[in-house]
Amino acid sequence: MQILYDPISLRLYLDGTLDAAQVSTRRAAIATATGTVTIAATSAATATSILALPATAYNGGLIKIEFMAAQTNFTPATAADYESFTIWDNDAPADLGIVATVSGVVAAKAQVVPLYGFLELTPAAGVHTYSVRGFKSAADATALVVAGAGGANTKVPMQITATYV
Repeated sequence: MQILYDPISLRLYLDGTLDAAQVSTRRAAIATATGTVTIAATSAATATSILALPATAYNGGLIKIEFMAAQTNFTPATAADYESFTIWDNDAPADLGIVATVSGVVAAKAQVVPLYGFLELTPAAGVHTYSVRGFKSAADATALVVAGAGGANTKVPMQITATYV
C-alpha cells in the first residue's frame, strides 16, 4: 500500500490515488512580500492593497485563496475600532468579503496578533487576479501588517496563495 501526503490540502491518499505530479499542480499561484504595509483606508471600497497574486489562468474549479502574515499591529483610537482584511477580485473589481478582523479592546493599547484568512470560490475559467486589502474603522487608529525575510528570530514573509481544493 502506498500512502501520499498532500501538504497543501492536508490530506492522505492511498494506493496512488494522487501522484506527486498532482500534488505539485494543486497550487495555482503564490505571492510573498517582506516589510511593513500601513493601512490608511477607512472603508472597504477604498481598502489599502497589501499583497496581490499574479494574473493566473484558472480552470473553473474550486479554489481556496489564503492570506497569512506573521504579525498585524493594531492600535485603536477607541475600544470600538477595528481593522478588517478582504479578498478582492481585481479584474471586476469587486470586494469578495472580509476574511479577518482585529477588534479594539482598549483605546490606545496596541494589539499584536498573527493574521490568517481564507476564502473558497469557484471562478469562471480564465485569467483572474486576486488580492488581499485592508481597512480600518477610524482614521486615527494605527494598522500595520508586518513581515520579514524569515530566518532565525525574524518574521517570515507574508503570503497569499490560490490552491485547487
